[in-house]
Amino acid sequence: MWAISAEGGKEIRHLDRLLDVTRNALLYAPRAILVEGLSEALLLPAFAERVLAPADHAGPADVLAARQAWERFHGTTMLLVEGVGFPTYLKLLLTPVGDSRIAQRIALITDTDRAAGEDDPQRIVNYDAEAERHGRERLGVFAGERSLEPQLWQASNEGVLRDAFLACHPQSQHRWDTILESDDPSRAF
Repeated sequence: MWAISAEGGKEIRHLDRLLDVTRNALLYAPRAILVEGLSEALLLPAFAERVLAPADHAGPADVLAARQAWERFHGTTMLLVEGVGFPTYLKLLLTPVGDSRIAQRIALITDTDRAAGEDDPQRIVNYDAEAERHGRERLGVFAGERSLEPQLWQASNEGVLRDAFLACHPQSQHRWDTILESDDPSRAF
């Protein structure tokens, strides 16, 4: 499947290190979500549950569709890449062997880490090129401008974030106040 070359040998060693007991489920899943950070891995199931839930007064067909969407999400392997090691996983999952490949659909969730007004970094351009090459129905690239945590910071979320922060750190009201008093609370958070 992999050409053995200086580059291929490096990638194989990288995969050998990364494919532990948890991550090797990736090899058996037709759908995968690759996420850059722990926050995304922890919050994505809660977001999906909320987004995929049927409306309060949904009819039977909508309830069934919502349940099927949730089951598809639940049956998708989520992998915390812990940084930006996506290329190795993309090559493993998308390289065809005959008429087959491991993954039929992949969602890659990352951030650009770019400052306002800058172009996308080359790695994002490369991921988009891979999506174009393999087909966007097979590889979806979803890149936020900043890390997830600052993106969550909006005036409308402040109360929820405060409650969650203080639930995790009950004696840290002073830390919360320091965050609010900073020049950029989203970055301080």
